Amino acid sequence: GAAAKAAAASSSAAASNREGTPRCRATSGAVSSSRARAATAASVPMSDPAEALDELLETCILAAERRDGAAIDALLGRHPEHRDELRRRLDRLEALGILTAPSAAARVPERLGEFRLLRQIGRGGMGVVYLAEQPSLRRTVALKLLHPEQVYFAGARERFRREVLAIARLAHPGIVPILTGGETEGIPFFAMEHVHGASLAEVLDALVGTAPDALDGATLRASLARAMAKKNDATPLQDAAAFRGAWVHVVSGLMRQACEALAHAHEQGVLHRDVKPSNLLLTTDGAVRVIDFGLATAAGNRRITRSGATLGSMPYMAPEQVRGDVGRIDRRTDVYQLGVTLYELLTTTLPHGDGTGDTRARILAGAVEPPSRRNPHVHPDAEAICLKAMDVDRARRYPDAAALGADLRAFLEQRDVVARRAAWWVRGQRLLRRHPLRAAAALVAVGLFVVAPSVVALQQHLANRRIRDAL
Repeated sequence: GAAAKAAAASSSAAASNREGTPRCRATSGAVSSSRARAATAASVPMSDPAEALDELLETCILAAERRDGAAIDALLGRHPEHRDELRRRLDRLEALGILTAPSAAARVPERLGEFRLLRQIGRGGMGVVYLAEQPSLRRTVALKLLHPEQVYFAGARERFRREVLAIARLAHPGIVPILTGGETEGIPFFAMEHVHGASLAEVLDALVGTAPDALDGATLRASLARAMAKKNDATPLQDAAAFRGAWVHVVSGLMRQACEALAHAHEQGVLHRDVKPSNLLLTTDGAVRVIDFGLATAAGNRRITRSGATLGSMPYMAPEQVRGDVGRIDRRTDVYQLGVTLYELLTTTLPHGDGTGDTRARILAGAVEPPSRRNPHVHPDAEAICLKAMDVDRARRYPDAAALGADLRAFLEQRDVVARRAAWWVRGQRLLRRHPLRAAAALVAVGLFVVAPSVVALQQHLANRRIRDAL
């Protein structure tokens, strides 16, 4: 506690951070075993240098917790104006031992208030989740605690409080409810219903090495079982409809459930703003439950993090989030993230990369390789739905999660869908934005090998006609 106070005094308040990390999978044939887990809590420049420095510092803290020195070096390289001060603060935190990642074998505290902690079942930059018993009500819960070192960061406390308030106003079977909350021993906490299952991110991890031809409902069930076993959850899986059928239909059914849950949130004025596989739980009966509203914003509380800064996992962020265009973040932002998640489930790959390299530029350009090129079994209608949800032009996306869910339902029921593939000239414009040099070279080639010969041929034809007329 003293160390954390000293760190807080030396590094000031840090704001929003991330839970969960994206994956990078191969695009040819089988899922790659390379696990490029580059977490990308991306911060947008702000007008207040002190607040910008705080945001950058927390991003560095998250990278240090993952032992990702390359991400820290890259961040410092992108912000040379803050490099020296960030290095000084990071050195201070390192000296205090706060940047040291906790050991997986670390002893779990026996109790927190009235809860008896059993084992850790989740961890992120802001909080840690324990499986816990609440003896007074004879029930098992998932207890989420704010990291002790985050207790002294006002931004972290605010986001923790906002998550509680956002979920408290929601009542839908597809959203994991909060049962109780409070603060004990100086640490904020809230207890959620304990859901037996695994996140879709954990299920995708269990699919590593599976070829697209082998993907189906039975594969999903087996992957869920492996993911649960890895977490020491031996709850038997049910023979649910979600575990039967072709992969594209199974995945579309899962995403339809997520859309219905988020549609309820939208109706209550709540935006999630961080939809991704690690925030969607798949239960033993094939149901999808939405979790982690830590970055949510609700009607009547439009302030998003601080001074317009917006954080998120880069591979799943909408273009308006990447640009930091706070005024344009709305229901269609959640729709975009649902589209990216659908793409990843259909193909087991991320559409724009894992957050490193040119991911940001690819998101802004909006040129996406069609899912069917990565998985030939993707149905054209499912592909059209996915690409419409991910359209870089917000006006072309579905207006909200309900509309996306309705189109997925139409596809599953073999009815006509609203989504249509973008016109050829729209795709051409996006290709030009994404590859301007290649496009310029192609135009030059067309001029040399098509236009120029045609002009010469036309001139020759006119000259021949003049000669004939003269004769």
